[in-house]
Amino acid sequence: LGDVYKRQREWIYVDDHCEALVKIFEKGKIGNFYNIGSNKNLNNLQVTRELIKNSKKIISLGKRVKINFVKDRPGHDVRYALNSNKLIHELKWKPKTNFKQLVKEMVTGERPADSNTASTYLQQIQKILEEIKEVVERG
Repeated sequence: LGDVYKRQREWIYVDDHCEALVKIFEKGKIGNFYNIGSNKNLNNLQVTRELIKNSKKIISLGKRVKINFVKDRPGHDVRYALNSNKLIHELKWKPKTNFKQLVKEMVTGERPADSNTASTYLQQIQKILEEIKEVVERG
């Protein structure tokens, strides 16, 4: 992981992201911008340890798993993060999915990786876009 372990990323589950898009389409104010994020940042070492911890439940990894630390690539961003407070407070949206619980469910198979909910949200978004198109065409 090298210096990569220091790198922080904001993690959000696709269903939570899609739900936020639908909320913005339905309740957002025209001309406003909304950041969609979880407001939860984890560094790469935290993510790696969570994956190892949950993988040990389904495969034999031994007591000590070696994590290889490598040199980071030049110019790599230290942190990716969004402030989603506007979306949370104005539109009363917040992500429902806990990262640690999600990793556990995905690794152990309790939650299928290919969720149907994302496609349901996509259908909702397409319907909203069609409605917007009709309104625009009518003038």
